[in-house]
Amino acid sequence: MGGVLSEKTIPLLKTPIVAGSANNQLANHADVRLLMERGILYAPDYVINAGGLINVAGELAPGGYDPDAALSRVATIPTVLADIFRRR
Repeated sequence: MGGVLSEKTIPLLKTPIVAGSANNQLANHADVRLLMERGILYAPDYVINAGGLINVAGELAPGGYDPDAALSRVATIPTVLADIFRRR
């Protein structure tokens, strides 16, 4: 499933932000422009989900899992999101 945010559904949104973890939320990349035009802040799913991927990568790292290193990397996600939001 995916692509639930489209030119048909975006006009129905009554929210200032979309920050869900569902994969492939946009029907197509151009739909991000529709969100911007409506003043809706969009947090890409791959950034929202980054913590899980960072943790798995840490589990597979040579030398074994280092929870402090994983947490340190996960702690950068808010900064990445803030940068994305500033660019819009």
